[in-house]
Amino acid sequence: MCVQTRSEQFQTTIDAIPQPILVFDSHLKVCAANSALLTWLNRSLADLCGCSLSSLMPEAHAIPLVPDADTVYNVDLALLGHSVRVFSLRPIADTDCSLMALHATPLHTETVRDKIIQKFNLVVQSGQELSSTFDPDLIFERLYTILSRSMDCTTFLLSSYSADDQLIRCLHARHEGELLDLSVFPAIPLQRDNPHATQSLAIDTGKSLLINDFVAHTSGKTPTMYVDQDSKVYDGTDDEEDYTRSALIVPMRLDNQVVGVVQVQSYKLNAYTEDDLRFLEALAPQIAIVLQNASLHQRLQRYAAELEDRVAQRTHALEQALVNEKQLTEMKARFTSMLSHEFRNPLAGIQSALDLINLYGHRMTPEQQKERLQQIQAQVDRLKDMTEEVLFISRSDTVAVQLRLEAVDPFMLCQIIVNEMQPITPDHRLNLTLNGVPGSVLLDVKLCQQAISNLISNAVKYSPGRDHVDIAVTLDEKELCIAVCDSGIGIPEAELPHLFDTFYRASNVGGIAGTGLGLVVAKRAVEAHDGRLEVESHPGEGTIFRICLPARTA
Repeated sequence: MCVQTRSEQFQTTIDAIPQPILVFDSHLKVCAANSALLTWLNRSLADLCGCSLSSLMPEAHAIPLVPDADTVYNVDLALLGHSVRVFSLRPIADTDCSLMALHATPLHTETVRDKIIQKFNLVVQSGQELSSTFDPDLIFERLYTILSRSMDCTTFLLSSYSADDQLIRCLHARHEGELLDLSVFPAIPLQRDNPHATQSLAIDTGKSLLINDFVAHTSGKTPTMYVDQDSKVYDGTDDEEDYTRSALIVPMRLDNQVVGVVQVQSYKLNAYTEDDLRFLEALAPQIAIVLQNASLHQRLQRYAAELEDRVAQRTHALEQALVNEKQLTEMKARFTSMLSHEFRNPLAGIQSALDLINLYGHRMTPEQQKERLQQIQAQVDRLKDMTEEVLFISRSDTVAVQLRLEAVDPFMLCQIIVNEMQPITPDHRLNLTLNGVPGSVLLDVKLCQQAISNLISNAVKYSPGRDHVDIAVTLDEKELCIAVCDSGIGIPEAELPHLFDTFYRASNVGGIAGTGLGLVVAKRAVEAHDGRLEVESHPGEGTIFRICLPARTA
C-alpha cells in the first residue's frame, strides 16, 4: 500500500478543485499549483515553482496583501499574459510556513462573452414570447419550444405548488415532444423528510437541482464504473434503456414564495451544464409571472362572463317584467271593457224589465208578466255564468283543478248538450255525429259540459249568417276527440298564440258580444283531464276546435 506524504495529500486536495489555484509561500514565491491552472496556462508545475508573484503577475502590487487573514479582492490582473480575476487570498492552516492560496479564475474571452450575450438575449426574447399571450396551452407550447432549442428536453414537466394545502400539481407534461395525460399525475403532498423527492426538495429549500446522475442521486449510491477493452469508461447500464439519468429542477418564485417547479429530464448522463441551469433559473421567474398573468386573465374572463350572464339575466327579467306589465295592462283594459259591456248589458236588461213591471205591471196580462220575469232570469243566469267563469279561472291560477271523475258515454253527453242548446240557437242547426264504437270513459261531467258548451256557443256566435255547426265525437281505445266546426269569420293567424289569454278577443270580432273567458275555461278544463285543446282556423272560412282527452276507463 502506498502512503501519501503530506505534500502529496495537499496536492491531491487542490487538484480536486475545478477552479485554477496558485499557492505561494511566505516569500510570495510559487510552491504549488493545481491541475486546472496548469492545464489552462499550458504549463508544468516545474515552470512555475520558485517564481515570484511579481514575475508572474506584474500588477500584483495592486493587491494589498494581509497576512494571516482571509481577504476577498475581485481584482482583474494578468497572469503570464492571460487575464485572470483574483478572488481571494487566504492562509492555509496546519502548515509550518505562512502560505497563502490565490484563487484565480480566467476572465471571459470574447467567445465566452458572445455566448453570454446570446444567452441573455435568448432569455429576454423568451420572456417576450411567453408574455405575448394569456392562453396557458400556448404558453406551455412556446416554453417547451424555447427549452428544447437550448437543452435536452426528453421529458418536460411544469408543476404548481400551493402552500395552503401543500400539494404539488402537474400543470403540463411532455415526453419526447408528445403531450401526456395529466390525469396520470395525481396531486402529491410535499415530502420534506425525503431527500430523494426532488420536486419537494427544490420547493422546500427554494434551491435549484442540477442532477447529472439521477440514479446515484435518488439511491444515494455511487454507480459501479467499468472499463471496456477499448479503455472506454461506462457505468454498466445499457444506454439504450429509456430512463431518466439527468435532470434540471428549478423552483419558480412569486413574491418570495415558491409557487411551482419547472424541470427537464434526459436519458443521458451529464446532459446538463451550469449554463443550462443558469438559463432555466433566469427563465423561471418569468414563467411564474406569465402563468400568474394567464390565471388572472382567465379569472377576469370568467368574472366578465359571469357579469355578462347576470346582465343578460337581469335584462331578460326586466324585459319579462315589462312584457308582464304590458300584458297585465292589456288584461285590465280587456277586463274593464268586458265589465262595461258584458256585465252592464245584462244589468241594463234586468233594470229595463223591472221598470216595465213596476210602471205597467197592473196593465200586463199574466203571460206578459211571466215573459218579463223570464227575461230577468235569463240575464241573471248569464251574469251567474260569467261570474262562475271568472272564479274558475281565478281558482285554477292558484290551485290545481280538482276532478270528479265518473264513467260517462261521451256521445250521450254531447247529445244532452246539443238538446239543451238547440232551442236557444234557432238560426243554427247543431249536427252531431258519432265515429267509432260507443263506450264509457272517465270524465268530470261538469267541466266537460262547460268546455263543450263554450265551444258550441262560440261557433254559433262567430258564424253569423251561417245555418249550421257540426259536432263530431270520435272514440277509440286510446283517445276521445270532440270536434266543433263552424264556417264563420275565422281567426287571424297572428292572433292564434294569444287566443287562450284571459279576456283576449280577436281583432275581427267587431261588435259581437263576448267576455274573452270561454276559451280559457275550456282549455283549463281540458288540461285538467291531461288532454289538449287544438285549433285550426282560416279567416273568412271558419274554425275547428278539437278537444282531445285520454280514453280512461273505470
